[in-house]
Amino acid sequence: MFKRWAHIVITYPKLVIATSITVLLVAMVLMATITPVFDSEGYISDNAESMQVHQLLANQYGIGGDTLVMIFETEGAFTDSASLSAIDAAIAPLRQQPGIATVYTPAETMNPAMIANSGSSAIVIAPLVPGVELTSSELDHIREIVGNAAEEQGLQVKFGGAPFVYEDVTQSVEQGLVRAEMVAIPITLIVLVLVFGSVVSAAMPLLIGVASILTGMAVMSVWSTQAYQSVFATNMVTMLGLGLGIDYSLFMVTRYREELRHTSPDQALENTMITVGKAVFFSGITVMIGLGATMFFDLPALQSLGHAGMVVTASSMVFGLTLLPATLRLLGVRINAGRIGRKGGINSAGESAFWHRIANLVMKQPVGLLIACLTVLGVMALPAFGMTLSAGGAEVLPVGAESREVSERALTDFAGDSVDPIYVIVDTTNTETIAALTTQISEIDGVLDIRQIASESSTVLQVASAFNAVESGKIVNEIRALNTHSLQVRVGGTAAESLDNSNAIRDGLLPAALFVGIAGYLVLLLTFGSVLLPIKAMVMGALSIIASLGVVVWVFQDGHLESLLNFSSSGMTVSMVPVLIACILFGLSMDYEVLLLSRIQEEYQASGDNSRAIAAGLAHTGQVVSGAATIMVIVFGGFVLADVLIVKSLGFGLAVAVLLDATLVRGVLVPSTMVLMGRWNWWAPSWIQRTVGKLGFQHTSTPLRLPQEELGTA
Repeated sequence: MFKRWAHIVITYPKLVIATSITVLLVAMVLMATITPVFDSEGYISDNAESMQVHQLLANQYGIGGDTLVMIFETEGAFTDSASLSAIDAAIAPLRQQPGIATVYTPAETMNPAMIANSGSSAIVIAPLVPGVELTSSELDHIREIVGNAAEEQGLQVKFGGAPFVYEDVTQSVEQGLVRAEMVAIPITLIVLVLVFGSVVSAAMPLLIGVASILTGMAVMSVWSTQAYQSVFATNMVTMLGLGLGIDYSLFMVTRYREELRHTSPDQALENTMITVGKAVFFSGITVMIGLGATMFFDLPALQSLGHAGMVVTASSMVFGLTLLPATLRLLGVRINAGRIGRKGGINSAGESAFWHRIANLVMKQPVGLLIACLTVLGVMALPAFGMTLSAGGAEVLPVGAESREVSERALTDFAGDSVDPIYVIVDTTNTETIAALTTQISEIDGVLDIRQIASESSTVLQVASAFNAVESGKIVNEIRALNTHSLQVRVGGTAAESLDNSNAIRDGLLPAALFVGIAGYLVLLLTFGSVLLPIKAMVMGALSIIASLGVVVWVFQDGHLESLLNFSSSGMTVSMVPVLIACILFGLSMDYEVLLLSRIQEEYQASGDNSRAIAAGLAHTGQVVSGAATIMVIVFGGFVLADVLIVKSLGFGLAVAVLLDATLVRGVLVPSTMVLMGRWNWWAPSWIQRTVGKLGFQHTSTPLRLPQEELGTA
């Protein structure tokens, strides 16, 4: 298949390039003419109990919409009716705004809990009409009119609540994306020049990376107008598009230049396509399998990021197998033009002297190095077992963000969480039944106050909690666990949503892991025709993932390196982050695994010597893998500069994961285990070998040297 495609590219390179340029022009036109509709919500499934409560509150009671929260401050104290009337005067313009359901002020409610213990601050709560979503310009208008009115009254006001949090998250994501690109792209170009020692060669991977991003962004922009897409999808497209586009191109260009040393440009391109081209194809498939696992988590935002990742991965793979080889065909030996310095450490056979020494060291001490490596990864993995998940609210914003400050002060400065109460819908209006249930709930630790709202057929209990949304999850659990006999009781609110988010993550883990394991195994089986190598690859990938998650928990949940990375820990891990790290890293680890094992298998087919094949494979691929990993770390590391904690922790976690995978795992664990496995690396029953050979997917074109009957001498 890849040999035939290589012939097409060699024969019609200009047509392939023209087609690619047309696709890119269409993508740019779409991006220029379509206004994307990315959403900063989507962390709860429509099937979750808390979301059902949300809909019932809106439809039957006209409550439960997003809430604006304002904290007013004065130089004196809010101690009398005159000082409190200043708040009412300041808030008066807000009452006239469309979409505002009502406004609760301290003077109207006569609730002392709405005034801080210091007396100098007071909270005002303005629920929106259910279903209303204020635009950015509407929120800016509210800031202006209320801010000006407050200033006239000698007050200061700060704005928070879900609409302002969502707006701040969206703006921070956009700013972080620009910042990451401005840092990552120039440094990446410098690294590429150093890796290749040629300006033209270095430009090729960057070209494919940019093409992948443009196409991915266009597809997601169009998709967002038809269905929900998360605002973080843009980060996913940029992060993976730049990383994978460069990765795949780096592998292809390196192999092409190596082949050019021994043969003609056309033959070099054909050899590159049937070896590395095939590896890139299967690598892209495994990355999409990993990202496809997000579909097993019933969370719209997480599924959206999976969609974005799969789209841009496919884009990177397609451009890497079309635009790139066609460009190489036209460039020929000019791919080495613009030489800068001298590419040291690589001999005439294309082997790295450094990685050859590493390979020899592993050959001599496979057991000791294996134990040492497993010990290091085990220690790094330990914090992962203490992970506490959170849906992520205002705490994902940086310290100093106004909406985050308001959210935190609403809980710490004012008695009771009146901003985000726990809602309990009870399908009865019977006074005695409601009184008994209210008594049960009031006895739960952390419950401060309960208010009732009755309708014709049901009753809503508004439960004020002393805890934040995540910690209030235990109250939600206890309410759901109450013995209410045949009475239907449903719990909602922010605390219940956060709990349902975490439950959705846990419920999806097993099916996602089974999907990734089975699909990944089959792809690797078809690639290498080996029964045991895919199992080993899965185990290596799992070790790398768990160790990386341990580092993320140690840093972002436990609060280490806060000053260095410029964040403030909430003591929890945003639930989407570990899932995304695991899904993406599975694909990336298989990416490096396929490249390394493909070259080892080539060498094994040529020599029949397992140890020699491992050493040669590592020597040939070590430098390109380390170069690709360096670029990945730079790309992912650029997102550590983001202000939003989700993006920052995801970028950091992936950078650490790639670093571990390309060094300890690929450099030590994989070769040491392959040395110890010996001929068992390539074992497969004869019927599997025949099947793989007939399908034509196997990486090598010749049968494996080790038939089943030879195992007795292994």
